[in-house]
Amino acid sequence: MVCLQEACASSNMDEVGTGVDVLRNVPCMHEFVLADGRHLRNVFELIDALDNINDGVFSSHVNGSKNDFSNWLRDVFGDDELAEKITCTKDKNEMQRLIMKHSIRKLLDLCYK
Repeated sequence: MVCLQEACASSNMDEVGTGVDVLRNVPCMHEFVLADGRHLRNVFELIDALDNINDGVFSSHVNGSKNDFSNWLRDVFGDDELAEKITCTKDKNEMQRLIMKHSIRKLLDLCYK
């Protein structure tokens, strides 16, 4: 898809908060390490992980006192809007849906600028 290639080419993919963060891998020092040892490097890997993460691993990252995924999206990707959307979400399917919907909107925005 040409518009995605152009968005990547016109952006500094190494900086946090560039606007095309949904398309890029973070540096290894900013990877999210799940409680089961898996490493997530980008938003799409988080979406995939939410498909098969077991309840124990999910609840070690998302519970009444914290939401590590929300923090990662805010702190590493600079995506306050998405972080806010999922902060109170305690259901992994709903969280996955919200992240996918937000990511698709960001990609469409890049294509139709």
